Amino acid sequence: MRQLATLIFSACAMGGAPAAATRTVDSTTASGASEPVVASVARVATAPDQTSGIEYYSATLLAHVGDSLSRTTRTGHVLGAHDSFQTIELRRAGNGVPEVHDRWTDVMVFQSGRATILLGGRVTGGALQSPGEHRGGTIAGGSPRPVGPGDLLVIPAGTPHEVQVAKGDSLRYITVKVPAAHR
Repeated sequence: MRQLATLIFSACAMGGAPAAATRTVDSTTASGASEPVVASVARVATAPDQTSGIEYYSATLLAHVGDSLSRTTRTGHVLGAHDSFQTIELRRAGNGVPEVHDRWTDVMVFQSGRATILLGGRVTGGALQSPGEHRGGTIAGGSPRPVGPGDLLVIPAGTPHEVQVAKGDSLRYITVKVPAAHR
């Protein structure tokens, strides 16, 4: 799984420079206005000049971020934010809310735990949280997809989705948000 996640990160990073800072997001906002869960995230460029845009996050670092998230009320930590993509580590110990991203496709790699992702259908009662980001309400007519360690899920832009975690369970995963193809 680590090799798959590194491959995804490396492929996405080819088009953008490393982010200058990291930030934390919680379950109600994607703006990143919260304080960092982890004081710093070390990036090790694989090119000698460190200008290639390649980002590497070791399994040790990702475990540290995940452990830090488990000790707070935060659900996510932005590892890298770029104009062309974002890399976020998330931990959920409870259900999320329905989400629809108009301009971003979510590529999710599940690291630990188990959950069900409700996919598709129609959202009723949601609200626009920020440009192109809809959250809340309920999903009617969605299909449940169980997920666990090692699974990869790609959710196209415009697709309603909601993470559902059984009581007592938790889920840790990486999401790479990539721009949707223009139609």
